[in-house]
Amino acid sequence: ILQILMPSIIDKLNSIILSADAYNLITQGLTTNYFSGITIQPAVSGLFASIFVSITFCSIISKYSTGYLIKIFFVLGIIALFLTKKRGFLVATVISMYLILIIYGKYKLKRILNIVWYTLIMVLVLLVLINLIPDMWNVLGRFFNNDRMLSGREVFYQQMYQWFIDKPIFGVGYGAAQTTFG
Repeated sequence: ILQILMPSIIDKLNSIILSADAYNLITQGLTTNYFSGITIQPAVSGLFASIFVSITFCSIISKYSTGYLIKIFFVLGIIALFLTKKRGFLVATVISMYLILIIYGKYKLKRILNIVWYTLIMVLVLLVLINLIPDMWNVLGRFFNNDRMLSGREVFYQQMYQWFIDKPIFGVGYGAAQTTFG
């Protein structure tokens, strides 16, 4: 999030605390509009943001949730998750939140209505953010405008499935994937 709000400060900070190779990787990622923070890879940031959102969500729905600070952290976590542009983590986070609701579904109607209310607020916040930060629409667009959701990985999956069918017990051997796919 800070890379969007204060790019020059974060760039200077990254150049100081990261190695030259790591700094170059982050800079390359920024040219393709992937925001990874200091983790170097957007997928790692996506993982951390996904865990953070899930934890804050659990705190929000717990009966011990007080104040707005945890809700602000939840919104910031969602924004950070969108900035990584990782669809898998977005989907996994949404699924985990609904699983948490199902598992802890013993809440009273008022509590569930509060959760629905926060969901609606979150959707409105996302709509505002999409208008303020154009890159956020790119993330959502990857869900709806991409006819190849697997980004070319289906070839790997098909080959590995075939290997499993051919040799389910001992497999095809160490290094087969690297030899086959390069």
